[in-house]
Amino acid sequence: IAFGYGEISLSDSKVRLASKDIQRNFDNGKTVMKTVLSFDEEYLRKTGIIDKGFHLQKDGDYRGNIDQMKLRLAIMNGLNKMSRGYDDLQYVGVIQVDTKHLHCHLAMVDRGRGHIMPDGTQRGKLSSKNIRDLRRGIDMYLDEHQKVQMMSSNITHDKRNALCFIKKYTHKTMDSNGFSQFLLSCLPEDKRLWRASTNRK
Repeated sequence: IAFGYGEISLSDSKVRLASKDIQRNFDNGKTVMKTVLSFDEEYLRKTGIIDKGFHLQKDGDYRGNIDQMKLRLAIMNGLNKMSRGYDDLQYVGVIQVDTKHLHCHLAMVDRGRGHIMPDGTQRGKLSSKNIRDLRRGIDMYLDEHQKVQMMSSNITHDKRNALCFIKKYTHKTMDSNGFSQFLLSCLPEDKRLWRASTNRK
């Protein structure tokens, strides 16, 4: 359910690694910035994140009815534009869909030197330029991709996105373990014949 560190979807192990990295940087004196990006219903409809016919009625109605891939890519584009003002900005983001207000939680850290305040700490507040760059990056991406067909009109598409991630992982595993899998596929079904140093065919 999370994204960041250059990836649109983070596995559980990668979320843990990212969390440890952010915590380690915090322990080493870096400032961790936490913020929330809110999106109102009209903006989501105008930019094609939700269908024109969708109307929010209760908490959780956004689940399965937003194009989360497009929204994640837009946020990543905005953060990429904003990161030009930082030395090495990394982040983890999560889009929350269980309320009436769609929003994205972000935890960010500049792993580089960053903007140092008079007290010697990194600046922890987004400047007006940072916010402007972030908004502009999100808007530009959504404007450019407004005509791209919505990919998550219902929960089955969310499942399809998860399936694509699993398939990608499976293909990586097959690449790294291809020979051993090929060898196993050549072995007979009768496991009693699986013996080393035998002359039997």
